[in-house]
Amino acid sequence: MEQFNYPGACTPAIALCKEPSKEHRQYLMELVEADVDLDLVDTTGNTTLDYAVFNNDSETVQILIERLRQRLGKDKEYQISQRVTNARLRKGYRELFQEKLRPALLSNAKATDTLAKLRRVYADALSASGYERNFFDGLKVVSYSDFLRFGKLPRSSDALAHPFRPRPSDASTGPGFLIFFSYTRINRDRRALSPDDENNTQYRRMLDAIEQFLEFHPNVDKNNLSLWVDHACVDQDEPMLGVSALPMIVTQCDAVISLIDDRYYNRAWCCVEAMMVQTLRKSYGLHLWHEHVQGKDGEHSSLRAGPVGLQLSSIAEKD
Repeated sequence: MEQFNYPGACTPAIALCKEPSKEHRQYLMELVEADVDLDLVDTTGNTTLDYAVFNNDSETVQILIERLRQRLGKDKEYQISQRVTNARLRKGYRELFQEKLRPALLSNAKATDTLAKLRRVYADALSASGYERNFFDGLKVVSYSDFLRFGKLPRSSDALAHPFRPRPSDASTGPGFLIFFSYTRINRDRRALSPDDENNTQYRRMLDAIEQFLEFHPNVDKNNLSLWVDHACVDQDEPMLGVSALPMIVTQCDAVISLIDDRYYNRAWCCVEAMMVQTLRKSYGLHLWHEHVQGKDGEHSSLRAGPVGLQLSSIAEKD
């Protein structure tokens, strides 16, 4: 059995799921009856179920689900549902990022034009395919002027965020420059709706970071500046579409500003966002990343370039 169950490689079961056919499904059933491990992943991190879903091979998916029903114990239907959903999400990431967004990133145009095109490509992809719409939220942004006037961190229910919808006649329509804010929840009251404290500390830090950013980048027009802040742009009552879309959202933003505090690099989501912008900068050289750091007195702050060489430890170790 060891020859069929070698981890970190393309096992025979994975190979059969990669190339769907009636003959391969028959061979797969024989392997299933021999009790091969169907949960092993190959060098790209994909399983038999992932490849069956990638190929829209419903018959193979059903074979694998039936085997899971036999092997899983308590809450098996929930576990199966989660596995299928995760496989569909990975299929969506593959189709959206690898097949649509990545070619735009490699277009060799200047950064602002490339990212404007990227936002259009993403919006068009969601409009054209119900599959992606069922799993990923569209890009929503808050204008800097609205954010400034609101006076505190807005929630999605405040309806300040509006969807990005490019007009067919103008590829550049939409946020001229888009900043993504990455930050920690500092409100210690877990029942509170806002992640910010009663002093609006994170909101005020965002305003300060924007002011410093505009000084560093005078070519950015504040009148055509938009922001992506999760509390405003992700539906806080039904967040899954927004959470699933996070990698594509970061990719569409011109800059990421991390509000650094003692807990920032110990928070899993913050590390995920930092690693994403790190990877984007190294791979394509289009995105900006800054850290907003407060002085020991809590008053003086500075904006500095994000540490692209920073080694982030395992996400599994984070809160």
